[in-house]
Amino acid sequence: MKVYLVSSGEYSDYSIQAIFATKELAEAALDRDGADWRKYDSVRIEEYTLLTSLDRIEVWQASNDFWGKWRTTRDLVYVEDAEQLEERAWVDYREKGKKWWANGRAATPDRALKIARDALAKAKAERAEHHAT
Repeated sequence: MKVYLVSSGEYSDYSIQAIFATKELAEAALDRDGADWRKYDSVRIEEYTLLTSLDRIEVWQASNDFWGKWRTTRDLVYVEDAEQLEERAWVDYREKGKKWWANGRAATPDRALKIARDALAKAKAERAEHHAT
């Protein structure tokens, strides 16, 4: 089962505004109450799986630091189905300082590094293409 959080802010300003059973309800709340929540830096809808078991699996996170050095860390995460690991990567660019951050999550450290680096390369290429036009 999925749940949908309306959240705002980042880091120490991060806050959950509400949790909904459907994405449609979360979107409707954002449409109705978003103006009140926009006093925060960013407002978004986050999707999570509501867990019904205590199954955990090992995952590896890969990330680059402020100086561009890559590192991997091992973690145990709760999952609904221990046979399925959702590989994912996310990239952030900070205009201030002109810095890129990338993260990847996978079953092995090498795979986590690969998907993080691939996501970073894709984001940089898309940004360059966007600014070229």
